[in-house]
Amino acid sequence: AGLGDAEGSRADLLAEVDAAQYATLAFLDAPRATTLARELLREAAARHRFAAVDLREVFARHTGSAVPGRRLFLDYCHLTAEGMWVAMAAVAAEVLRLSGMTDREEAWPSLLARLPAPAPAPEADAVAKLGAAVHSAHRLLAGGPKRPILEHWLEAALEASPGVAAAMLDLLAARCAPCPAVLTAAQQRNLASPYPLALQHGWRWDHLDADLLEAIVAVLERRGTPARERLAQALLAQRAIRPEGTDLADPFYQWEPLERFFPEVMDLADLERRATYRAPWPVSSFCLICDGERAVELELTARLPERGESAAASLARVDVNGRAAGALRVGGGWTTDRLGVPAELLTPGLNRLELRWPEPPTAAGDPLAAAVERLEVGVAADLHPVFAEVWSLIARA
Repeated sequence: AGLGDAEGSRADLLAEVDAAQYATLAFLDAPRATTLARELLREAAARHRFAAVDLREVFARHTGSAVPGRRLFLDYCHLTAEGMWVAMAAVAAEVLRLSGMTDREEAWPSLLARLPAPAPAPEADAVAKLGAAVHSAHRLLAGGPKRPILEHWLEAALEASPGVAAAMLDLLAARCAPCPAVLTAAQQRNLASPYPLALQHGWRWDHLDADLLEAIVAVLERRGTPARERLAQALLAQRAIRPEGTDLADPFYQWEPLERFFPEVMDLADLERRATYRAPWPVSSFCLICDGERAVELELTARLPERGESAAASLARVDVNGRAAGALRVGGGWTTDRLGVPAELLTPGLNRLELRWPEPPTAAGDPLAAAVERLEVGVAADLHPVFAEVWSLIARA
C-alpha cells in the first residue's frame, strides 16, 4: 500500500485472511470470510437460485477502491452509516428486480442517488465510533502500534458528539476498578447517560485494556481534559503492585489480550486450561502499575519449552517504557531470576514492561507431524511455537 500498489495490497490482504484456517486453537482474531467461504456462498446461492449481492463489488464501485477502508467500515466487520446506506441500496435494488413491483430495472447507484442518506443521532453516532475503538483494541493484533487507529475513532466519536467524553471516562474508571464492571458506579452512570455502552462494547474483558486507556487519555488531554492524572490516580488507588508482590502474568496485567492462545483467552469448558502464561510471540508485554518513585524488583519464574530441560540458560531482554532495563536468565527447565528496575525508568501509574524472548531453535524434521497425529485422534495441538512459558512474573516495590 505504501508503494501505491493497490491491487498488490488487496491481494496481500486476502492472502492474510485466507491464512487464518485454524482459529479454534490458534489465536482469537477478527471474524473473517476466506476466499473458500465466499466461493461456497456464491456456489450455494446459484445452486438454490438465491439472489446474491456481492458487497465487495458494490463497495469497490462506490468508493473507486478495491479496499473500502474506514469510510465504509468502523472496524473489522461493522459498517459505518454510509456503508449501511450503500449496502442496503444494493439489496433494495435486487429486491425490486425480483419482486416485479416496478416495470423497469433500477441499478443501485441510481437508487442510491434518490435515497436520503441516513442521519443517526449524534449520540448514537458517537457511541458507534467509540465502539469501533473498543473493538479494534480487542480484536486487532497489529503489526505495529494500535494507537493511531484507536485515536482516529476516539477523535471521530468526540467530533460526532463531545459529550461522549463522559462515556470514555466511565470506561476508564470501570477498567481500573478491582471488581466486575457491572458492580461499578461508572457503569451505572454510563447506562443512564445518552451514551450507553452495551456488553458487546467490552465491559467483560479480563484485562486492563492498556492500549485503549492510553488512547483515551491522549485524545482527552489534547482537548483539555486532565485524564492522564485521573487515570494514574485511579490505577494507583486500586491496582498498584502490592507490598507482597503482584503477579503480572495474571491475565488482567497482560498488555495485549491477543498475545495469548485461543484457549487462554476464551475459558472454554471443553478445552484444557494451562497453569502457565504461554508466549506465542517473541515479545510479551505486561502492565506494571507503580508510583514511579521507588525501584521495582521483578522476579521471573519461566522456561523455554522448545529447547528442552538440558538446554543452557539464555537471556530475556527487559524493556520498560521502550527503554532497556536489563535482562533475566531463563533456560529449558524452570528457573527463577530477579532484576531491579530503577525508578528513573518508571512513571506514576501505567508502565509498559516488555520481555523479549530468545529465539527458539530450528525444529528438526516436520514440526507439524506431531500436531497432525494429535488432531487425528481428537486431542488439542499447538500449531505455533511457544517462545516461553511463565509460571509467575512478580513485581515488588
